[in-house]
Amino acid sequence: MGRTAFTLVCGFLALALAAKAEEPTRLLAVRVGGDDRTSGVIIEGDRPLSFTTLKLLSPPRVVVDFADTEVAAQTRELPIDDGTLRRAAVAQAGERTARVVIELAADAEFDVRTDGNTVEVRVPRPMAVAGAREAGSDAAQVPAEPDAEAEKVASLPKVSLVGSPPAVPPETEDPRTDRQRSAAERAEALKKSLAEKRALGETQRHKPGRKVSATVAQVETQQTPQKPGPVARHITGIGFRPVRGGEVIVRSDHPLEYGISGDDSALLLHLPFAAIPLLNNRRPLDTRFFDGPVSRVVPMPVAGGTDVRIELREHAEYQLEQSGSVLTVTFSESR
Repeated sequence: MGRTAFTLVCGFLALALAAKAEEPTRLLAVRVGGDDRTSGVIIEGDRPLSFTTLKLLSPPRVVVDFADTEVAAQTRELPIDDGTLRRAAVAQAGERTARVVIELAADAEFDVRTDGNTVEVRVPRPMAVAGAREAGSDAAQVPAEPDAEAEKVASLPKVSLVGSPPAVPPETEDPRTDRQRSAAERAEALKKSLAEKRALGETQRHKPGRKVSATVAQVETQQTPQKPGPVARHITGIGFRPVRGGEVIVRSDHPLEYGISGDDSALLLHLPFAAIPLLNNRRPLDTRFFDGPVSRVVPMPVAGGTDVRIELREHAEYQLEQSGSVLTVTFSESR
């Protein structure tokens, strides 16, 4: 083969490889996953999938968007109806975005796991959640060994950690308890208002009715409850543990709303309504000296919340999980 022919062959090969790289990833299938403790949906592509997640309410559902991906799955709607998940649906959302919507039977937390070309969204089954609560209640009554989550939190100061000691948790994080307290406060305010009205009626019986009515209207206006806005979350620490492929741990004073996006070079953890009050907690973590795919963790305050950028030296599978006010991204060991 002559030099010119060799050059032409190399050029054609380069063009073919470039065209292949520009081809979108294909979403091949969606099927039921999970186990006896979780209900799940497995999404399979012909290559590793880059995605973002979002949880919506009314009705509760998880939305997973896959960037640079086209839908090639024959099944576009997957009925589940197992008491935890109702169904999953697949659709093309834009020219180069595939969307999977997973409808939940009730509002619940979820976690995402990746393995090669597959992404699995898992939601705890109600019986497993109830069992965990009962176990927590039993543990509160009978002294026992600390569970895995307690060990994880206790070990944070021993590793590379940016952050202050965890904030004292509020008395309750259950919205039902907050609603009960608000109802009690409104009842007490109404009782006080009625007492004031009766007192006004006794002391101002001889005055014109217009003045009494105006005073009562003023009291009623003052007692009108205001609609609360979104609850602000405070991030109290960001840590890294060099176990398995590495764990990035975000601690806060309340459970966090979260989403995730990224590619082979970095993951971006989106935390809306979350702020980092202390400047010392915003410092990057340099983790390149540990074995594993994570090279750097960078907290970034953004409009409406905080992003945590996890820089990678190579592609790595990961699992995202939240337990209470501790959010953990766990990476698999390099193969």
